Amino acid sequence: MGIKNIIRTAAAVMLSAVVACSLAVGASAASGSGTYYSKAANKGTKSTNVTTDGYTSYSDGWKWEDSNWSSTVNSNLFEYNGYLYRLEYTGKKVLLEKYSSDFKYVGKADVEMELPIFGGFFAGKDYNFIVFGQKNPSDSNKTEVVRVVKYTKGMKKLSSKSFYGCNTCVPFEAGSLRMAEENGVLYIHTCHEMYKTSDGLHHQSNMDFFLKESDMSTLFSRYDIFNISTGYMSHSFNQFIKVRNGNIFTVDHGDAYERAITACLRSSYKSSYVNYENIFNIKGSIGDNYTGVCVGGMELSDKKILVAAASVPQDSTFGKSDQKNVMLIACPYVQGCGDTKTTYLTSYKKGDGVDISEPKLTKINDNSFMLMWTETKSKSTKLYVTMIDGNGDKKGKTHVFKDAYLSDCQPIVYNGQVVWYVTKNSKPTFYFLNADGDFAAQKAAYKKK
Repeated sequence: MGIKNIIRTAAAVMLSAVVACSLAVGASAASGSGTYYSKAANKGTKSTNVTTDGYTSYSDGWKWEDSNWSSTVNSNLFEYNGYLYRLEYTGKKVLLEKYSSDFKYVGKADVEMELPIFGGFFAGKDYNFIVFGQKNPSDSNKTEVVRVVKYTKGMKKLSSKSFYGCNTCVPFEAGSLRMAEENGVLYIHTCHEMYKTSDGLHHQSNMDFFLKESDMSTLFSRYDIFNISTGYMSHSFNQFIKVRNGNIFTVDHGDAYERAITACLRSSYKSSYVNYENIFNIKGSIGDNYTGVCVGGMELSDKKILVAAASVPQDSTFGKSDQKNVMLIACPYVQGCGDTKTTYLTSYKKGDGVDISEPKLTKINDNSFMLMWTETKSKSTKLYVTMIDGNGDKKGKTHVFKDAYLSDCQPIVYNGQVVWYVTKNSKPTFYFLNADGDFAAQKAAYKKK
């Protein structure tokens, strides 16, 4: 089915110089304001990346009913040589800022936009990567539609790999792009609007590129129309990927084929076929863009695929309530499993009027994960945090933090804390929570200062 009512504004992009290995040191300034779990940076570039409900960002102004698909992740954090780096596509450029371990601004630089569309960023073990793209309105096999650029950890460009045609009219359309790596292989799971078919429509689906990091050669690619047996889903409104012991796990949010949150297992990059499981079925008509679902996170324990999501009731009342509830889906490694478990973390009813963000899931280790979401009611937003074990079971109570937010930035583990940042037409505010979930100790340590 063709995607309905997609509005996409291509941002004008100014090219800037490739970043050198080290950033210039900025002038020192007083520390920003904050609490025991947040701190406003003393300096930094203004942007808006805050999210409050579903797949909608603060700046969109869209209602939930209009926000049926995700978008690419623009805000990123990574650690290098003890410093914290913010890499963000601001709609005009790729910004790189350096912060000390206490979230003080150190310096900045820009990364060259190599094609007009920013797809995503990944901080690997030895290298960093950015994926860029451009539209191909004539459906030409000679047009470069995707470019994967390899950088040093200090963001100096090393090489790139270009893909042409690839059955792609618009790369990264109506979905996201995420990457993973293992043993020198880079795995890219994303989406695209495809070439026009005989019905006159440009359909949307997911697609994959797997590259050998050393020379950026292609080990596997998939972008043609097929069926779920190859990992193909259409439409696919969000894409996640993780790799463990050569096994490639993907999760997609589908509205047609499949109409479900679907997990796939590809046994190696050499395999063209997958085992799959619809781990959360969605009511409604095939191809109806509205699913009432948002997927926010996917991680692997040593036994399970864990997926954080939120959904309206998927029962006979589907379509009659826009009240979502947070859920954690735990599925064995997708080999014909029948014991997928869905645990709800909230239990709101129709009319409660609580806007729930897409939940974030951060891996601490194989048996510990931090699950976070925000709830907004009457213009008051609170952050909810709970720890999850490797089986997908809740560990301890859910903690609540006032006036705290999430953004499209995936939280990372840095210096024993789970860290992310939020902007609201402002410089960054960094949020940080003890990775072991001992927030009482974190608060006590703050009061002793």
